[in-house]
Amino acid sequence: MRVRGFLFSLTTACMFGLGAVLAKLLGETFQPFFVSWLALLGGGLCVSACQILRRKPLLPRMTRASWGDLFLFASIGTALPLVCVIAGLSQTGAITGSFLLQLQAPAALLFALRSAGADCSRGDRLLLHPWQTSHRARGCFAD
Repeated sequence: MRVRGFLFSLTTACMFGLGAVLAKLLGETFQPFFVSWLALLGGGLCVSACQILRRKPLLPRMTRASWGDLFLFASIGTALPLVCVIAGLSQTGAITGSFLLQLQAPAALLFALRSAGADCSRGDRLLLHPWQTSHRARGCFAD
């Protein structure tokens, strides 16, 4: 199972690297909204195909609050950053853009530590020790 997870992670990293180069090329040729729409359409079709092959329902039963959370995640968490990435990569180089995209990990970490109710396990505390900057993060590190 660990080898499979490692291979999936490595494949994902390679695809993200290729995606930055392709976004640079396509962002210069087409409008960023069109490129992001095609990317999200292709992703949606691939996820739908996987769900159908696994015989899982395409739309699970969800509450009204869950639909609202899904809408916020889809718009602010997925579509808007994708448009910004494609528009930004078309104005910078692929290498510079890829380097800047790697700042998403520290940003996600800081947002998670600042958010209310961020739980940290013992392993998380060991890995996140250098990021112990905010009051909420210090509370997360206390035993």
